[in-house]
Amino acid sequence: MTDNTAIYLFNPSTEIALAHNGATFTPRKAIMLFEQRLALLPALYANEGSAILLPHCCDINEAKALPYYNLISSRSLRIITKNDLRGRTAPFNPWGWNRALVSMLNNAGYAGSSLPSAEMMDNMRNLASRRTAVEIWQQVCNKHSYDRQFFTERIPRCFSNLDEAVAFSTMWHEGAVIKSPWSSSGRGVFFTKDKSAEQISMRISDVLRAQGHVIVEPWWNKTMDFATEWQACDGNVNLLGFSLFATDEAGHYAGNCVADQATIIDSLTKHTEKDYLLKQVEVMGNILSEVIASRYSGPFGVDMLIDSNGLINPCVEINLRTTMGHVALALWHTYQREFTFIPGNELPA
Repeated sequence: MTDNTAIYLFNPSTEIALAHNGATFTPRKAIMLFEQRLALLPALYANEGSAILLPHCCDINEAKALPYYNLISSRSLRIITKNDLRGRTAPFNPWGWNRALVSMLNNAGYAGSSLPSAEMMDNMRNLASRRTAVEIWQQVCNKHSYDRQFFTERIPRCFSNLDEAVAFSTMWHEGAVIKSPWSSSGRGVFFTKDKSAEQISMRISDVLRAQGHVIVEPWWNKTMDFATEWQACDGNVNLLGFSLFATDEAGHYAGNCVADQATIIDSLTKHTEKDYLLKQVEVMGNILSEVIASRYSGPFGVDMLIDSNGLINPCVEINLRTTMGHVALALWHTYQREFTFIPGNELPA
């Protein structure tokens, strides 16, 4: 491999592995099948000449039938398995890091220097929790010179006590959102509107039993989802761009808009003021440098939303990994045309 090449892995179960936090981890069957089907997703954004590591549930012959296999030869990519890792030193770029992945790479004989240390993994795990959004919200409120009371009242809260979490969840007339600390793509999110007190209590109890604490925040009357995509390096963050994504009624990820940045910003500013949008992102950049870049290097995304009054929720959650927004940015660079990207679907000719 040349100097600009790396080994890529699509492992979307990484947040659940972080919650498990063990040296070994086996995702549920449905997630394993999802990882297998989209194992070649890195072909959309990997450096030419790089390698894509297949998950343990997929072999090279099966890979020939997977989406994006046609890009392997055209982009001079290679497909490898765990057995090919011994002695390799090329940088390793997973979708996201977790302790089980580090253990697997060590056991497989990977010899590169890009593996995070135990201390770095502890930092990543803590930052990847939705508790980080609570910390960032508190800093955002300290920096707001407008609608300070509104934003302060709506700071998400983290609970380890069932009764306290239930009380906060039920105090909002319009409903609240209950979130597991670690989950991905809208999973681990529960909306309390039209739910009974018993259902709310059961949900919170389940999350506390599984992960030790729970995040609760007031519901927002959303008109648009979007995200900002970042790269952290050497204690600083670099804004890579805005991304627009869709979710279903349950809040699960449903696809990304591939378009140039001017078009995306125009879409956002139909729902909020442009100066306000850019100021929010500038404030977030300063906070992210302090909170994220001091303890993490790599790609990450910040999910945001705009409400019916044009106000911006600046940190719905942090995705401390590569995101579909990063993929959409790479696709725009490649295709220079607008389309909707749904993972696994065919790309424009």
